[in-house]
Amino acid sequence: MKKYLVDLADRTFWTYVQTASGLVMADQFNWLSLDSWQAAAVAAVPAALAVVKGGIAKFVNDPETATFLKSRVGRHS
Repeated sequence: MKKYLVDLADRTFWTYVQTASGLVMADQFNWLSLDSWQAAAVAAVPAALAVVKGGIAKFVNDPETATFLKSRVGRHS
């Protein structure tokens, strides 16, 4: 369970950082603008969706990861 939670937290954190960075860059790095802070708050929506996706993935695939991708490491086809 710990491995899953660390994986999910990592995916959620980086989804938020990437989205917030993109929105702030689109606002031309004006950090003092209220619009920039609103953009940072809006970035929480994709991060929340990453949590939902990770929760669903736990039941669809390996319960130790938050991914839908099947791991092929160490497996012979």
